[in-house]
Amino acid sequence: MEAGLKWFELECLSSDKEYEGKPKINYVTVFERPGLQEFLKQISEFADLILFTAGLEGYARPLVDRIDSENRFSLRLYRPSTVSTHVK
Repeated sequence: MEAGLKWFELECLSSDKEYEGKPKINYVTVFERPGLQEFLKQISEFADLILFTAGLEGYARPLVDRIDSENRFSLRLYRPSTVSTHVK
């Protein structure tokens, strides 16, 4: 940890098309917001936690798995879970 920040690096599948028949891998560095784990612990005692991200699952799942190692989220929704409607 530097300056009290918790951070980690991850390999994630890219949303880009495959390169030479192989999935493209992105490397990301994630800085966890201070107090996140304590917040999740406390709020999960009285609420069902549902995570929604507009990120694709290949990118977001490894990150969420790392942040939510205690499996506090009862449901995880990724970009394909969204419904698009067009209103004129």
